[in-house]
Amino acid sequence: MDEVLAFAAAHGVEALLFVVAALVPIVGVGLVVSRPAPIILAYIGILLCFSQTTYGALEIDNTIYSRGTGQLFFSLLAWALIGLAAVSPFLALWSSKRPVPTNLAIPFLMLVLLFVGNLIFVPLDVRISEVMSSDGFINLIFLSLLVFVMTRALNERTDLDWLEWLLLGVGAMRAIYGLVRWAALGGDPSNVYENVEHLGVKITYFDICDSMIASVVLLYCLRRLFSNWRAIHGVERFLLATLAAMEFAVIALSYRRTAWGGLALVLAFFAFLLPGRQRIAAMVTAPFLGLLIMVVAQARLGQVAHGQGFIGQLFFDLYSQHDYGKESPRTVELKAAFETFLDNPVFGTGAWGRYRGSGHIGWQTGPNAYAFLHSGVLHILLKTGLVGFAIVTSALLLFIRFVIRERKTLSERDRWLVDAALAGLIFMIPDFMLGAPIPQFRTMLLYGVMMAIPYVVVATARREPPLSTQ
Repeated sequence: MDEVLAFAAAHGVEALLFVVAALVPIVGVGLVVSRPAPIILAYIGILLCFSQTTYGALEIDNTIYSRGTGQLFFSLLAWALIGLAAVSPFLALWSSKRPVPTNLAIPFLMLVLLFVGNLIFVPLDVRISEVMSSDGFINLIFLSLLVFVMTRALNERTDLDWLEWLLLGVGAMRAIYGLVRWAALGGDPSNVYENVEHLGVKITYFDICDSMIASVVLLYCLRRLFSNWRAIHGVERFLLATLAAMEFAVIALSYRRTAWGGLALVLAFFAFLLPGRQRIAAMVTAPFLGLLIMVVAQARLGQVAHGQGFIGQLFFDLYSQHDYGKESPRTVELKAAFETFLDNPVFGTGAWGRYRGSGHIGWQTGPNAYAFLHSGVLHILLKTGLVGFAIVTSALLLFIRFVIRERKTLSERDRWLVDAALAGLIFMIPDFMLGAPIPQFRTMLLYGVMMAIPYVVVATARREPPLSTQ
């Protein structure tokens, strides 16, 4: 009896937490089925409001994205998403409206099957927890689940209106907070450029997702301003222009090169959407905006890459000659990962796999060393091989095909939100190429939010055309 009590005392809290996690789907049935949209919008609001990256902070605190990982392995937010996905199929039983159709079901299902295969064929000396680690590709599964949930819960015009206001409202508040903190409170404490590299620069946000959100709001404001300038009331025109300027500043003052590259792509995308004369005006304005970025860039790049041209400064860590012979740690990392992939080309190393590392890569330390790398493309190739890469590529191509085909059927009013979501994905291209997005739970889920929006908008517009077709 004493042994039973001792076991209960030692594991009681852990058991209680697992019971709570098991109740999430049960409680979620009642909440999601009765009124799903507010629950999903609240979940998206959490993703928009809270940063995840703490790299570069002097004092690292747990974020909301790590709550629960100690006892439940996955965070509470991840378990909540699993619970929402588990009950989402029941919506069709209580709702007269069909789920929003997508063309992503097959690649998403194949991705899940690939992950299950990793769980089944994991070597005996590898723990299951390593397969399910965020350093693998489980966040791609979570992305799929969020798209699945959103396309079943958001299917009314009012849902779109609330989502639009959520993006704008949180984007505006985050911009104000980030700029005030930058101007008066020392900027983001997660500042690797000051706390590690000692460059003497303040930043708005280090988490690339906060700049991504800024890009979404920036494009939305520009689209509204230029859709029908004369029809917009003077106060609304001023507010939209001011908000666009603030979001531009948030991205520029993040001091992240991937953010600057993403901003350039978003502005190019916006120029592409403009009619002829306005496009010419945008091209004339572009050099001045580029000059602003170059001025800001000099505060950081001029110190770490002194004596090089601007292009050389932007890519200083790809061909630096003072770290590892004639190669920089970034180059060594990418080459080592690619060589490891070539040894495992079909299915990759598995979610648990690591590339052949080198002690010259300073950030690859600790138990997770060489399990992630700074390239989303290479990360997929390394972990899932050509099979996983083909699945992800097919999903992307199907998404692009859908957007190209369906966007032209939308009213100008509905295109605002679709274009803003596309801007968020376009903004992340540099980070996906040269950053480490896949291990980041928040990053991949925000990818999912932006991917789901066009499907929801198109399906809703077919059932409920907007009151204004401006």
